[in-house]
Amino acid sequence: MAQTTHRDMEEGEFKLTSGDETLYIDQPFKAVSVKGKYLSHKKRNYNGVLEVSFADPKKIQGVVPSEISASWYPEAIKAQALAARTYALKHLRPAGKWDVYDTVDSQVYKGAGQEAANINAIINGATKGEVITYKGSLINAYFSASAGGYTVGSGFVWSTDLSYLVGKPDPYDQSKFVKNWWTYELSFDEISNLQYWRSD
Repeated sequence: MAQTTHRDMEEGEFKLTSGDETLYIDQPFKAVSVKGKYLSHKKRNYNGVLEVSFADPKKIQGVVPSEISASWYPEAIKAQALAARTYALKHLRPAGKWDVYDTVDSQVYKGAGQEAANINAIINGATKGEVITYKGSLINAYFSASAGGYTVGSGFVWSTDLSYLVGKPDPYDQSKFVKNWWTYELSFDEISNLQYWRSD
């Protein structure tokens, strides 16, 4: 397929279109861009191989600059590269049709057009092949744009306490969420009557 290949979802199947050719595929597959042409999905161009796994370095190159700015300090970019790569590998689902979403539900991925040379150099150089582990296993490398100046432990969010995900101050967070603190007071009776807590 020498032309740009477009991928869409249609009634539970992948629809691949290249020129006058159209294929419908209902299982995991691999599409490769050739002769300098891009793979296109949701009006975004993708470079390299489009497959189930987002752990491919070319995919991480589109994730990291979609999550942070290329103008950030190199050490911050290194940290994000490690988190992105570790998260992708941790969430591989060989039996599924895909591994992660390309949104904030997993990792934001905006394709080849989002790549930055300095970030690619860090991904393929200083952090190449590196991941974050705890006791020999990949960690759940969750990350967010802001924690409001203070993170919370994993048990507070997912009911599972992980030694490497504990609540602690984040003095480096300078976002608007840190500056705009708010409080809302509820009595014990009001909290007890909230539908969220009721099992009936």
